[in-house]
Amino acid sequence: MKSIFNLLKQQYQRPKALQWYITVPLPIFSILAIVVVLIVAPRLIENLVKANAVETAVDMTQTLQKIRNYYADNVLSEVGDHTGVEITHLHKYTDNAIPIPATFLMEMAQSYSAEDKLRVNVTSPYPFYSRKDRNMDEFQQSAWQKLTKNPDQPVSIFDEVEGHRVVKVAIPDKFTSNACVDCHNLHQDSSRRDWQLGDVRGIIEITVDAELSLERAHRLSLMMIIASFVSLLVLVLFNRHLAKKVVTPLSSITAAMTALSERKIVSTETSHSGYKEVNELGSAFLNFQRSEQKRQILESEVRQLAFFDPLTNLPNRSSALTRLSELASREGNLTLLIVKIDKFNEINDTLGYHVGDKLLIEVANRITTLCSDDYVARFNTTEFSIISSKNSSAKQSSASQSENALQTEALSKHLLACLQTPFAIDDHQVHVSISIAVKHVKDNQQVNEIIAHGNIALHQAETSHTHKIVTYTPELSDALDQRVTMIKELKQAIGKNELVPYFQPQFELSSGELVGAEVLLRWIKADGTLISPFFFIPAAETSGLIVPIGNKVLEQACRLNKQWQDQGFKPFRIAVNVSGVQFEQETIVREVDEALQASGLDPKWLELEVTETALMADISEIITKLSQLRDLGIELAIDDFGTGYSSLSYLKRLPINRLKIDQSFVRNVIENEDDQAIIEMILNLGKSMKLKVLAEGVEDVAEEAFLTQMNCDEAQGYYYAKPMPADEFEVYLEKINRH
Repeated sequence: MKSIFNLLKQQYQRPKALQWYITVPLPIFSILAIVVVLIVAPRLIENLVKANAVETAVDMTQTLQKIRNYYADNVLSEVGDHTGVEITHLHKYTDNAIPIPATFLMEMAQSYSAEDKLRVNVTSPYPFYSRKDRNMDEFQQSAWQKLTKNPDQPVSIFDEVEGHRVVKVAIPDKFTSNACVDCHNLHQDSSRRDWQLGDVRGIIEITVDAELSLERAHRLSLMMIIASFVSLLVLVLFNRHLAKKVVTPLSSITAAMTALSERKIVSTETSHSGYKEVNELGSAFLNFQRSEQKRQILESEVRQLAFFDPLTNLPNRSSALTRLSELASREGNLTLLIVKIDKFNEINDTLGYHVGDKLLIEVANRITTLCSDDYVARFNTTEFSIISSKNSSAKQSSASQSENALQTEALSKHLLACLQTPFAIDDHQVHVSISIAVKHVKDNQQVNEIIAHGNIALHQAETSHTHKIVTYTPELSDALDQRVTMIKELKQAIGKNELVPYFQPQFELSSGELVGAEVLLRWIKADGTLISPFFFIPAAETSGLIVPIGNKVLEQACRLNKQWQDQGFKPFRIAVNVSGVQFEQETIVREVDEALQASGLDPKWLELEVTETALMADISEIITKLSQLRDLGIELAIDDFGTGYSSLSYLKRLPINRLKIDQSFVRNVIENEDDQAIIEMILNLGKSMKLKVLAEGVEDVAEEAFLTQMNCDEAQGYYYAKPMPADEFEVYLEKINRH
């Protein structure tokens, strides 16, 4: 039973549609009301009729008793004084007699007829002797038993007499007069002689005709039932109207709002409702829907901007990182390729940004065409990422992994070849250099680690002139860690003045006189450890530290050269190497001028050496900077000449003074005919351009003799002297001057 109750309770508490509350409860309650009227009204009407009959009977009984008492107390007492009148219940049989009070009461009761719609009967279980044969009927007997127990409560029932429904009311007939009590105690026919005031002697039975009242009451009940049915019908029609005008629009709005939450737009009409509030709600919703449409459009645009590249329409870096994280955590083994366009800024600067944008779009199209089954994104301005998860599984065999590696290698080569094919943009044939990094992801690696490894491989590919596709290996990280450590220590070395300039003399071959000295930087740690420039110069260039280091070396070289001249040594030029990073600085000319001004050195005793590869950039900008430096009065030399790719037309436009033959050609010049030919060619080129030529790396007399025979102008190398710190070089200068 309890479970049934809980089930019903749950059903009741479950949310229901508004239409249910409008169309179901009220008709149910109306039907229940009609049923109640049908069942309760007849009984209620009968009870009302009975109560009215009882009230009438009680009033009539009280009236009859009052008349009887008056008759007994005032009439009989006066008549009793006349001996000629007999007081008897047989007064009708005697001419000179009057009735006793009981008979008087009975005769008064019998005076009511059917026309009065009631009948009165007096009976008693204690009749006079002459009436001893009179017996009470069943109702009277039942009433007597009840009245003797509770004389203050009349007894009533419905009955049918001669086809009419009547109400029979039994009321106790009490002794309320002393005269009546005395009469009954003294009368010879009295059945008892011990009567007292208040005793119930008999019953006054009043029968009230209730037929008319019942008919009227039933007609009223029928009218009530009809009114209830009419009310129910009106209520149903009203509910239907309400449902149409209120519930239907609300349901339409609800459905539209649900669809709106699912980013769907559903048309809804609510303006035809007859209710102001519903119309206002509908208008408010339509306004909200329009606002939501605009919001969704803006949200879509924001999402497009947040997760897609506006130029290529590819997913952006944020989307790529999210996808990479999902795939790495779910699949375990996948491959990330990062494709970068090298020196893209040069395309923007030379051909314009509109060409650069079109180039990026074309690159994106070629990548997506080649990698249609993979996830392609624009990683940043010049980088694209490709996430390949084909055949990725956490439990791949070594054979499958090798196959994937081969597929990735083939794809990388295909990409490189495809992207290095010239692009036809507007009227230009655009050639691009491409670097590709490959990172194989395994064992649920974190995204930051994956990207870091990819960037390490990409950096290696960018800095390499031959290997433009680099697959990440742990060794690359080790090399990066070493470079990072080197840069950190290099910063400390600058502060501790551990970077020391060394000087290697340069001699004129024809006279044997010292004509210059090249400044070579050495790193000497506090413990005396010597770090080769071969290790720290590349780190300084990639980190940008070469700029402050180069400026400091330039200042020291100018100051020391001026100092040696002031000490009386014969003037000579001091050659300072300038890296490509330094030369690219806009402030290079100003910094050279400031170093000269600060030291007081005559500019003609300063030479700047720039590598051939550092000059392979914008020729007009290079010529401008070199010309500005020449205008300061200094000399300019191309260092490591012969290792680059300068053309004669390019070289003759440069305002330079000297060519320096790289030591790689001098080292084996005696045995190697190719090196001999190259040196001869450089010497002839210098002479034709009226440039001095200096050979580096001379280590023995045979090499010096060959260079002298070839009319080389100047030379430097271990044959003459090793690079020396400033104090040793000063001693070396004194030694030379003594000779």
